[in-house]
Amino acid sequence: MNSKGDDAFVFDSSAFINGARHHYYLDTMRAVWDLVETAIDDGRVVVVRAVYREVLEQDDDISKLVARHVDAIAEPTEQVQRRVGELERFFSRSKLRDEADP
Repeated sequence: MNSKGDDAFVFDSSAFINGARHHYYLDTMRAVWDLVETAIDDGRVVVVRAVYREVLEQDDDISKLVARHVDAIAEPTEQVQRRVGELERFFSRSKLRDEADP
């Protein structure tokens, strides 16, 4: 939840990468990305550390956009990390999955 107590959305890498490449082009849909950046800053859009790392693997405009918000990156708590570890055993590891998928 953000500082206002409202629900938040956790964005996966594909929300940024596919969004910028296939749906909301950075050069023509700048207003959409301005809203996303504002939502990151105020906590309505959450970017977890693993997603941040995956997006920054590319050296492109969307990685630069995300990098501007390094101070807003969510670090998983120990409780969250333990729970993810418990849940991962129920899902097979695919070579197609990235670090942020779990």
